[in-house]
Amino acid sequence: MQKVKTVIVDDHILIREGLKKLLGSQQEFEIVGEYNLAASAIDYIQDNEVDLLILDINLPDKSGIDVLNHLKEIKSGLKILVLSAYP
Repeated sequence: MQKVKTVIVDDHILIREGLKKLLGSQQEFEIVGEYNLAASAIDYIQDNEVDLLILDINLPDKSGIDVLNHLKEIKSGLKILVLSAYP
């Protein structure tokens, strides 16, 4: 079975660790990267095979919406799940 190569981008370590623990318990997922800044995640995703991005909408260096729009242009097949604490 091919695993879903997943990158987590959130500036809160508690969220990243929780997602890693949750997804790590599932055979289908492989966490290939975790980042607290958008720029680092974009650099990794541009140069590597990634199936799923879990993206915080509020990041310290760039809006998650801007990241989403940028990645849709350069990696159109990438699946993105956006997380938000906003109502």
